[in-house]
Amino acid sequence: MVYKPLVEIPKEELTILVAQQFDLLRNMLVSMLKESGYVKIGTCNNGSAAKAMLENQRFHALIADMDLPGIDGLNLLRKLRKHENESLQQIPILITSNESYKASIQNIVKAGADSFLVKPFDRQGLHEGLIKALMHRDEVKPL
Repeated sequence: MVYKPLVEIPKEELTILVAQQFDLLRNMLVSMLKESGYVKIGTCNNGSAAKAMLENQRFHALIADMDLPGIDGLNLLRKLRKHENESLQQIPILITSNESYKASIQNIVKAGADSFLVKPFDRQGLHEGLIKALMHRDEVKPL
């Protein structure tokens, strides 16, 4: 099988998991992704559910909030980067947060985030953050 870079996969074929605690924000993220052309979107409201969904279904990317109940976004990121499944170790991850402190962002990047967005952000910012995550993961190691 020939590897195809993630950024070259048509948007309508990419599967994205959105992990966000609050219904309103989760629905807003899904709407923004759909307006940008992404159609295969899974959702959950906590880190434990995100981990389980990623272990049992195929997703090309994860968008996770830092403040998830159960397993928070930073610990979810760490668990995925050390996961026994290599595909999960390499999944592109975009972290969203209210935190804009340089130290917080550095910790998230150090833990293995491919992209980071500070709330609030718009549809274009979300799309650009997702593309950055996909491109970064393509550079690090193909799935």
